[in-house]
Amino acid sequence: MEHQIERFQFIFLVAGVGFFVLAFVVSGVVTVNAVSDVPYTSLDEIAEEVSPYFTALSRQYPEQFNTYFPGGPNRKTTEKR
Repeated sequence: MEHQIERFQFIFLVAGVGFFVLAFVVSGVVTVNAVSDVPYTSLDEIAEEVSPYFTALSRQYPEQFNTYFPGGPNRKTTEKR
């Protein structure tokens, strides 16, 4: 009887570890599969477009905006100083 209990616990241990490994692998495969069609874009390519929120601020507060960002909303003024 004691041998059967140990065998039963061992089976559950192996099954638990197996399901954990399976979940880890499936999680990685699903993630890679989901983003594999997304084109790679560098940060410089993303930063070429000025944010519409930044442009809206220039229209809402023109005097303050020109004080801190002379030249209006363009790529040069959005770069870190």
